[in-house]
Amino acid sequence: MDDMYDVVVLGAGPVGQNVTERSRAAGLSVAVVERELVGGECSYWGCVPSKALLRPVLAVADARKVDGAREAIGGSICADGVFGRRDRYTTNYDDTGQANWVKATGADLIRGHGRLDGPRRVAVATPDDDIVTLIMASFLCARARRRAGDVRAASCVRRRRRGSQDVRLARRHSQGVRPRPVRSHPCL
Repeated sequence: MDDMYDVVVLGAGPVGQNVTERSRAAGLSVAVVERELVGGECSYWGCVPSKALLRPVLAVADARKVDGAREAIGGSICADGVFGRRDRYTTNYDDTGQANWVKATGADLIRGHGRLDGPRRVAVATPDDDIVTLIMASFLCARARRRAGDVRAASCVRRRRRGSQDVRLARRHSQGVRPRPVRSHPCL
């Protein structure tokens, strides 16, 4: 099965979601490939759960520094309560809300592991062991940190652009006009 898209986004984390929204706003067709949870590392393993785990400890430490509140603090922190707080903040590791948001933008969400499979081609191994091939008409946004042949992360190439310039750049790129790379960016 081959599907044609203007943009293929590998990874539905914060950058992937941003690229998806901007590309859809420009009228481009978008496929988002995610092998884990939509929302990425920040929402489920990094920023959000870490802060949810740290807050009770910091709150107790701060209360112990305040006259009058210090006396009210007794006993230790309840680990089950702290982990319950983390699970609530990560929506119990259920990405339904964020997946629905991606679909509401008009993009297609494809669950699986995506890899480059040739010029302008991405092969996606889905959880039910199917291989879906996506053909890119214009460009790819990957979770890459460095150059890989002719494919650059769209977020890297466009990071210095703002607002409507992104839309113009996406349209020009889909018509075969390549942007000049930003030489000072660490991804290049």
